[in-house]
Amino acid sequence: MRGRIVWVLAAVLIGSPAVNAQVVYGSIIGSVVDSTNSVIPNTLVRLIHEATGAARETRTDERGGFQASGLQVGAYTLIVEHKDFKKYERKNIVLSPNERLALEPIQLEVGALAETISVVAEGATVQTATGDRTGIITNDQVENLTVINRDFSALASLMAGVVMEPGSETQGFGGTATFYVQGMRQTGNNITVDGLPAGDLGNAYQVTTYISMDAVATVKIQVSNYQAEFGRKPGAGIQAVTRSGTRSFRGSGYFYARDDVFNANDFFNNRHGVPKPSYNYKIGGFNIGGPLYWPGKFNTGKKSLFFFASGEGLHERRPQPIRQVTMPTAAERQGDFTDSRDLNGALITVNDPADNRRPFPGNRVPASRFYVPMQKYLELLPLPNFTDISISARRYNYQVQESLEIPKHTETVRVDWNATANTNIYFRFNNWWENIQGFAVPGGNANWGWMPNTYKNTSKTAVLSGTHILSPTMLLEASMGINRHKEMGPPQRQSDVDRLNRVKSGATIPQFYPENNPLNLVPQASFGGITGAASTTYERRFPLRGTDTLFTWTANMTITRSPHTFKLGFWAERARNFEGADGNFAGTLDFQRNANNPYNANHPYAQALLGLFYSYTESTRRPWEQGRSTLVEWFAQDNWKVTRRLMLDFGLRFAWSQPFHSFRREEAGFAVDRYNPAKAMVLLAPYMQGNTRVARNPVTGQILPNVAVGAIAPGIGDINNGLVDTAVDRSFPAGLRHAAWGAAPRFGFAYDPFGKGKTAIRGGFGVFHDSREPGNRQLQTYRNPPYLREPIMYYGDLRTLLEMPSLDFPTAVTGFDADRKLQTTLNYSFGIQQYLAWRTILDVSYVGTLGRHLMQARNINAVPFGTNFLPSSQDPTNPGRPLPASFLRPYPGYNNITYHTYDSTSNYNSLQATANRQFARGLQFGAAWTWSKAMNYADTMTGAISTLVNPRVWNYGKAGFDRTHVMKINWTWDLPKASKLSNTRLVRWTLDGWQSSGIATFQSGGP
Repeated sequence: MRGRIVWVLAAVLIGSPAVNAQVVYGSIIGSVVDSTNSVIPNTLVRLIHEATGAARETRTDERGGFQASGLQVGAYTLIVEHKDFKKYERKNIVLSPNERLALEPIQLEVGALAETISVVAEGATVQTATGDRTGIITNDQVENLTVINRDFSALASLMAGVVMEPGSETQGFGGTATFYVQGMRQTGNNITVDGLPAGDLGNAYQVTTYISMDAVATVKIQVSNYQAEFGRKPGAGIQAVTRSGTRSFRGSGYFYARDDVFNANDFFNNRHGVPKPSYNYKIGGFNIGGPLYWPGKFNTGKKSLFFFASGEGLHERRPQPIRQVTMPTAAERQGDFTDSRDLNGALITVNDPADNRRPFPGNRVPASRFYVPMQKYLELLPLPNFTDISISARRYNYQVQESLEIPKHTETVRVDWNATANTNIYFRFNNWWENIQGFAVPGGNANWGWMPNTYKNTSKTAVLSGTHILSPTMLLEASMGINRHKEMGPPQRQSDVDRLNRVKSGATIPQFYPENNPLNLVPQASFGGITGAASTTYERRFPLRGTDTLFTWTANMTITRSPHTFKLGFWAERARNFEGADGNFAGTLDFQRNANNPYNANHPYAQALLGLFYSYTESTRRPWEQGRSTLVEWFAQDNWKVTRRLMLDFGLRFAWSQPFHSFRREEAGFAVDRYNPAKAMVLLAPYMQGNTRVARNPVTGQILPNVAVGAIAPGIGDINNGLVDTAVDRSFPAGLRHAAWGAAPRFGFAYDPFGKGKTAIRGGFGVFHDSREPGNRQLQTYRNPPYLREPIMYYGDLRTLLEMPSLDFPTAVTGFDADRKLQTTLNYSFGIQQYLAWRTILDVSYVGTLGRHLMQARNINAVPFGTNFLPSSQDPTNPGRPLPASFLRPYPGYNNITYHTYDSTSNYNSLQATANRQFARGLQFGAAWTWSKAMNYADTMTGAISTLVNPRVWNYGKAGFDRTHVMKINWTWDLPKASKLSNTRLVRWTLDGWQSSGIATFQSGGP
């Protein structure tokens, strides 16, 4: 019965729909020799997991070597037995995720098997089994090193070759650190928890899966030149593994706090009479683990089923800067501008647009002239609360400071099952919930409090993983998981929605596309012309919605044929990236002071009272994105132990990936080969009508106000010229670029010149692909015309808004080179590791990186140099001045055309030195120094290079994240016990058990 259960579970792991998790098991290899260093074949080798008691047995081959693969991470006891030698036992051999741990040769002594030689492993191990560059953050470091925001990924900065930009003081959205590893971009890293990618699908670098540091057992960091079984991203692989239960019940509770009681108010708050903002950060949590058993009936030996559970609650109050705004006064809301002054104290005269712009008598706007909906609108703004002009200098009259209220919590549950001696399975579930409340939340509205809202950030992840020994030489590893991240930005209170509702507020301003505005919110407005004027804005996606769902599946087979260890497998993932409706859904009014506006009243709030605007714009649609993408990778590799001293790694990994694309094919972009000059758009040109500058349709001769200069002449040319809509043109690839594939060979070596496991000469070369590109929101494909347009109306009266004609002006669009290539990185390294005194390992290496086929952007519609000086470019209405830029661009009818291509390059060269001592006898320390130079054309995938000057001259240079020198030091030291000097109860209780730990960073500045 148990056998059938095991195979059913194996079938689930192998045959389920693809979900994303990478196996996180490891291997231990070694050799057994006698006192003359002659190999001892057919020796029994037993590895026992110290926490769970799970055992694995193998025997040495004819060369005296052994390997145990598919081992759960953690500490092991190694037992070696041969009838002619003393029994050998070694404890505390710590195996990290995806590690090939090579032990120094095990030397047996002649004697009776009943005799035992026992040793305890302490300190780090020289890496003689692989040429990759990796680092291990042990459980002691995870537990004891201080990370201010309790984010395990920040520990990656302890590695050489890593430049880190610190995150915020707390864990949560936007709080994670970002990394540039070996000269690569921040989007090149792959952060995983139990093998499941934890990154945001939209921007490809921000973490959305958060887990308590107290639930993390160990962290492995792969920085370059790793083996073919690892892929998806070319940068650092930051792999965290959660804790599992043990044969004994163990648990802990904890509480941390930071509070504003320890802070002083700052100078500017005191100056403005603002009290100290509320600041605190409190964390409380627990974890417990142990065996799941029923005495006398189930798991009585406490060796087969274990659990671990962790819960953590966080509460943060995060102070924001003082927001200072100029609001309309109570008098101004009633039309009284008798005390409305500029920065110099001079009275601002309010003019009557209906009376040839003569001043209103007494500088008052009569109530009979009010456009009542706009008067109601101004009443929605808070009244001034700061009138000390000796401080404000008339730059503002309203100030507010808030502390964002941010409750958070995370829960983790893991169950491990040693189903049989040959089968191990575990399941892990993690939940993260965060709710940021206030004005200035991510994806929020105007940050002074126009529409307070919340940002709810939740993530649920699950992993099911297992190993099964098919035969003494064959091992199957399989894993699957799901990561579902949701973001929502609803209003904080329904009363705020009601307050800004057009009908309920009385601000019944008309709208062209009310179907885009289901909450019927009043429009946005700006009031330019007075310093610090209020701006009433909404996030274009309000109320925000977004969901990322990532499914993956991986399976690997390990086959041992001494002296070769073959491994082959594949990885598949399916990604869904939903971005909510996006657009200027409520409309935007601009009441700026503008002398060219015939409706100009010379004060924006007076102009608003009159209902006369400078401009109005509103989106025609509010599109949303439902992106899809599939990625498949497969590999084969051979770890060949050529001799006891030389290990070679050969591998080849293939990748095929799609760009994100709309499953409805509702996406558009500019394609150079689809642009037809014969259908070019025509712009309304400047023209002198008498002494007045106006706009004139060069084809029909129609005259419009001067403000229409540069607008697209309606009905002439093709307004979508060069744009490809994949829903209409099915010949164009989904996502506007083709799926791509690539091959990535890998090679590594490790040579132990003296055969003692104390020295290793290591190096290798590898090709790596960035197979998972970010979602399309930042690339704009679903917001390009024709899916989204925002026509503009100028110089109008809100009473007749819906009767006004609108103008389409040239808009910025994006496009792609459809011949997509996988972004590629080439890594190479050569170095030496040496075991030193005090259980310390020194590593000195040269590490280099080349980037090829990297994505970058260029504006292909920039005005060429010298164009402004051509006779044909002169403005006939303004001698000596060129026409506006929109008339001089290569593609008329468009502003900037951001064209994304896969032709950028980068390079990185470095000398790296590290010294590490794992925790032993109360002391752990590590130091990493990097001397490097990173060069590129663009730091990000959307970074733009020049189309006017040779990019090699204009753009190529030190990367923005280049840091010539980076030095990182970390340590944990159990301080000596004071009771050794004075052994009293008071001394033992107060002065024993203290520890010093920390991380120190010294680095050069940026270029």
